[in-house]
Amino acid sequence: METPPLPSTKSLTIVPVQTSRQWRDFHHLPFKLYADDPQWVPPLLLERKFHFQAKHNPYFQHARAAFFLAYRGKEPVGRITAQIDRLHLERYNDATGHFGFIEAVNDQDVFDALLMAAESWLRAQGMKRVIGPVSF
Repeated sequence: METPPLPSTKSLTIVPVQTSRQWRDFHHLPFKLYADDPQWVPPLLLERKFHFQAKHNPYFQHARAAFFLAYRGKEPVGRITAQIDRLHLERYNDATGHFGFIEAVNDQDVFDALLMAAESWLRAQGMKRVIGPVSF
């Protein structure tokens, strides 16, 4: 199925994560967002990279996912995943997809655009309902 166009405004663009630069932005965004939070414990970057790779994470044996980044200009300002878990669908038969790993700057427009991107991808995959956040 063809993916519908992603949200874009003059200052905000949502893109699917595909390039190595975009993956770097995806993984490093939390470090930027929580840099001043004394309660935040940064994850191990290598573990996070493996977590999102099908060859390293058994979740992908029964699920597929899409990954999106929000950019304001060239600056990453948000991220989200959209996923479809075959085991969930087999058990509940409810055409439900999930979103997760949603993190962004404190800006409602960014969150709205990220959620719209995830919902659009899930809809294009035949899902009728979205639940989240579910971060696999």
